[in-house]
Amino acid sequence: MKVAIFLTLLLSVAFADIWTNCGSSSDDLTIDTVSITPDPPKIGQTLTIVATGSLSTTVTGGSAFVSIIYDGFLPVLNNTFALCTLANQIGVKCPLAQGPVGFKVSQAIPAVAPSGSYGGKIVATDQNGKEIACISLSFNMSAAKKVHREAIKVINKF
Repeated sequence: MKVAIFLTLLLSVAFADIWTNCGSSSDDLTIDTVSITPDPPKIGQTLTIVATGSLSTTVTGGSAFVSIIYDGFLPVLNNTFALCTLANQIGVKCPLAQGPVGFKVSQAIPAVAPSGSYGGKIVATDQNGKEIACISLSFNMSAAKKVHREAIKVINKF
């Protein structure tokens, strides 16, 4: 479940105004549209992402390397995941067929996630180890006002 939460967050920020394409023109995934609500993501709120794109080839497997760093030095996530497992977690069936692809996913961002600066990289490869996509991330995330109010209530109880 932690992986799904982080990947939801990563996908959301990857397609907002806080990402850069670190891949090449030979990458197999082209993103056409992305809708993120709320934009930017907020701690303690449900994030919904709708995305469409196109694959230039069928992908039967592969991996996704995800590295996220908080506040410039603290690793939050640094792992490699099976691409089809991740796809299945967001309702996309593997193999991923050549042509149009799309998904819609909603996930709560935990209220315990720290506010601050995040950076990272996502590199997806296919079953042959060929890069499908590469995304560099740099974003700030803060708590929603409701989360701040709830935290103050808890602190005041002590």
